[in-house]
Amino acid sequence: MPNSFNFLERNRVVRLTDGGFWLSDEKKVYEYQRFTALIQDLQRKKIKILDVGCGKGRIPRKLAEDSHINVEFEYSGFDVDRNDINENIAFFQSDNRFTFNHIDYMNKMYSPNASTKEPVFDFLDDSYDLVWAWSVFSHLDIKDFEMYMNLISDKLVRNGFAFFTCFSRYEAKRNPEFTPNYIFLENSDLPANGGKQDNNNLTAVCYNPSWIDELLMKLGLEVIMSCYPVYGGNFQTGMYLRKV
Repeated sequence: MPNSFNFLERNRVVRLTDGGFWLSDEKKVYEYQRFTALIQDLQRKKIKILDVGCGKGRIPRKLAEDSHINVEFEYSGFDVDRNDINENIAFFQSDNRFTFNHIDYMNKMYSPNASTKEPVFDFLDDSYDLVWAWSVFSHLDIKDFEMYMNLISDKLVRNGFAFFTCFSRYEAKRNPEFTPNYIFLENSDLPANGGKQDNNNLTAVCYNPSWIDELLMKLGLEVIMSCYPVYGGNFQTGMYLRKV
């Protein structure tokens, strides 16, 4: 059991208050703490990082200014939001440790008008030591959940680490004020819109934990620790993975 994130999860203080859901600073702290704990636990002098759904660059911007990071790294991030990618490219234009790519792929929440053709990830390297996916799988249908998890399994080196968050517990059902448009999948046979072909308000998907466990096992991804909630009043579960 790696020590850094084990210690972090067992000693962090989680505030399950109504206001906690909206505390963006709290979210950023917990996210980056986990990220750097995994870097420490890799115990490597040089690492390659893949950020799936990098968004506006919370992780790389913090990483670039972190004087406590004492490893050499290469970072690659991609996202379906073209504006976010363009902003990241402009921000990091003088730092060649960071690369960003846009994928033209439809996501009902973030890129509803993009292509429905499955993307080709030919811009990625063959392998990465650490793969990060914060609040990505919480917005994916079954097909895309499997696609991105296959990508993580394919790109992660043996004994490399990954961390992702998703909705896989049903506490959120009892908190409708935070979950107005969630779809709860009781099994993997249902489409992400819960069988409703006209549902245009999908913002998040909650998966059956046993289905996730079976998928991870099939892909050779071992769950070495899970945490709930990932921060404050957010109802996502975080999972630490190791490629076996």
